Amino acid sequence: MLPLGPPSSWCRHPSGAGFLLFGSPIPFRDLFNQNLTVKAAEKRLLRWIARVEAMPFKALKSFVNTLRNWWQQILNYFDGRFNNGFAEGVNLKIKMLNRRGYGYRNFNSFRLHVLVAFDPISR
Repeated sequence: MLPLGPPSSWCRHPSGAGFLLFGSPIPFRDLFNQNLTVKAAEKRLLRWIARVEAMPFKALKSFVNTLRNWWQQILNYFDGRFNNGFAEGVNLKIKMLNRRGYGYRNFNSFRLHVLVAFDPISR
């Protein structure tokens, strides 16, 4: 059972899932912030997965299944450290413009709003 309180307090509770994700000696997110080779990353991810599988949390086991389904793609990140963060940011900004506009009269009007939002001179 997870402790009561915000997720930031979970890291103090060694038996909670939050501890394994955020406060363990090898937090999951930190694996991706380290400069690891593909083999070293695979070894650490497998060790992390073994620890998760020993826990009774269904959500984490579902997450492990997702990791396994995308295993090679996840390990490819450690080969070149490329990701699609920039493209995701652009898509989010365009979606926010569309929401904020509550619909546009025509596509050309929407297009102009997008172009102005990404124009470095207009900021």
